[in-house]
Amino acid sequence: MPELWVTSASPVILLSKVEAFRLLVQIPDRLVVSRGVLSEVASAGPGDPGTKALMETSAYQLVDVQAVHPNVAGWDLGRGESEVLSWTMAHRGAVAVLDDRQARAAARNLGVRTIGALGVVVRAKRAGRVASAAVLLERLLGAGLWLSAALVEEAVRLAGEEPRVQ
Repeated sequence: MPELWVTSASPVILLSKVEAFRLLVQIPDRLVVSRGVLSEVASAGPGDPGTKALMETSAYQLVDVQAVHPNVAGWDLGRGESEVLSWTMAHRGAVAVLDDRQARAAARNLGVRTIGALGVVVRAKRAGRVASAAVLLERLLGAGLWLSAALVEEAVRLAGEEPRVQ
């Protein structure tokens, strides 16, 4: 079964800041971006790496989410996360690409599978798309992704690398 990812703004923005947006379109069979997410990313301005990444590629499917699912609305998430979860709930089997803690909690509660920027990096390393998960994770941390040292260490191990000495 083809793998379908529906991304929120944060992974687009963070991966673009470290010149790794391509991973969002290379790893899944199809990437979906909602208009709300596109709007959130574009609000950073035309010079923002995330905005440029989305505007310079057509390797994703742009979708309209007509209404936020009532079970999602109760979580009081941002527009992008609400659209990602609503679309994913309507398209079972799709994976929500989310970094926001509250959005990931909502996804778990709603039975939606998730992956975040951390998981994208691990998958990219396993697929031979990046030379070093540890180096890319360090760059993501520098770009604003918050992860505990223990979580980063575990991800590096899952990617098949030895954790770096800090």
